[in-house]
Amino acid sequence: MTQATIVIVGDELLTGERVESNSGYIARTLGEAGIAVKRIITVGDQLEEITSAIDVGLADCQLVLLSGGLGPTSDDRTKDALCRYFAVQLEFHPQILDDIRNRFAERGMEMPQVNREQAYQPAGATLLDNPLGSARGILMVNERSGAIVSALPGVPPEMKAMLADSLLPLLKEKGLASPPPAQRELRVVGLPESGVAEMLAPLEERYASHPHFAIAYYPHQIEVLVRLKAQGLEAEKGASFLDALEEEARRLLGDHIFGGGEDDLAEVVGQMLKERKATLAVAESCSGGLLSQRITAVPGASDYYRGGVVAYSNQVKVELLGVREETLETVGAVSEEVAMQMALGAASAFSAQYALSTTGIAGPTGATAERPVGLVYIACCRREDVRAYGHIFTGGRHMVMRRTAQTALDILRLTLLHDRFPEKRKGEMT
Repeated sequence: MTQATIVIVGDELLTGERVESNSGYIARTLGEAGIAVKRIITVGDQLEEITSAIDVGLADCQLVLLSGGLGPTSDDRTKDALCRYFAVQLEFHPQILDDIRNRFAERGMEMPQVNREQAYQPAGATLLDNPLGSARGILMVNERSGAIVSALPGVPPEMKAMLADSLLPLLKEKGLASPPPAQRELRVVGLPESGVAEMLAPLEERYASHPHFAIAYYPHQIEVLVRLKAQGLEAEKGASFLDALEEEARRLLGDHIFGGGEDDLAEVVGQMLKERKATLAVAESCSGGLLSQRITAVPGASDYYRGGVVAYSNQVKVELLGVREETLETVGAVSEEVAMQMALGAASAFSAQYALSTTGIAGPTGATAERPVGLVYIACCRREDVRAYGHIFTGGRHMVMRRTAQTALDILRLTLLHDRFPEKRKGEMT
C-alpha cells in the first residue's frame, strides 16, 4: 500500500492566525484512494523548512503532497523548494501568463505584475490545471526512487478541486492509488469514547488474534465514529467479514448506533418523521436556535418541520408557549416542569404531532449551587403526552448548546423508533 507524507506550508498556521483544515481533507481523500498517510508536517514559509520536510517524507514514503506556498508573493516559496530539491531551474510559460491575464480581464481588472511570477514553474514538472485560481499544481518524480512530490495551492476550494480532478487520476495512472481496505463505519450517540470501547470489548476480545481484524474509535465531541476494518481481504470476503463484525457491534451497542458513514443525526430523524408522515415543532431556550438550525439544515425539512420559537425570556415562555407563571415562580425556568410545558406549548402553537424543548444553563454565568453550569432539561412531546430528561453537560457554553441539540434529536429518534419515550440512560439525572 502506498504511503504518503502531507506537508502543509504557511507561517500563519504556526502562529495560530489561521486554523489549518487542508490536511484532514487530503488525508481522507488519499485514504479513500488506498493511499495511507504516514505523517502530516506543518512548516512555515522558510525555504529550508519546506525542503527538509520533503526530505523527511521521501525517506520512507512514495508520495509527498504539499499544500500552500504557490502564490505570487515573496513569501510563497514552495516552487523554490522543489527546484532546490530536484536541482532544476524555474522556466517561463507564456501560456500560463496569458491565462492569468485573461482571468483578471474577465473580472474587469488589470493583472498585477506580481502575478507574472506564477508563469514560472520548475523545469520538467507536470503542471496541473487550476479551475478556480491562478496557481498551477505541480507534480515531479524522483528519478532514483520513482517517488512523487506534488504541490497544490493552499486555498481550500482550489486544493480540493485539483486533488480530485487532476492529481488523483495521475496517481492512479502511475499505480500509486489502489482500492482501500474494506471497512464499515458506525455512528454512535449517547456514549463517550471510553463507554463505546467498553461495550465493544467482547468484540475486540473475540477477534483479537484474527489477522484481518482492526477497529478504531474517533470521538467527535457529540458522537463517536467506530470504524471496523477487514484488512488484506478481497472485496467479497471483506464484505462478508464486515457483515459479521457489524452484526456483533450492533448487538452490543444497540440503539446507541444511529447510522453509519456520513449519516447525520438530524437527517436520520428527519427521514423517520417523513416515513411516519409526522410533524415536529421545537421550543428552545438554552440552545438558542441551534436545534432548529440542525433540523432545517436538512434538505426537505419542510416536509415535517412546522416551526419553532426561541423563548429566551420567561415572559416569552408565558406569552408564546403557555408556560404557567406559578411554575416559573415555584420551580424556576430551568426545570422539568417548564421544559414539559414548553414542549406542549410548541406542539399546540404549531399543530405538530411531536415537539422538543430545551431549557438550561449554558454558562458561564447564571449558575447556582442547586443549578450548576451545564444543567439542561429536554422535553419531548408525543401526541399530547410529554416527558422530560435532565442532563448535566460538560464543556464551554457552545459545547453545552451543541450537546443539548444532539441529545434532543436522539431522544426524538428513540421515541420514533420504539413509538414510546425512551428510558433514562445511565448518567442521566433521575
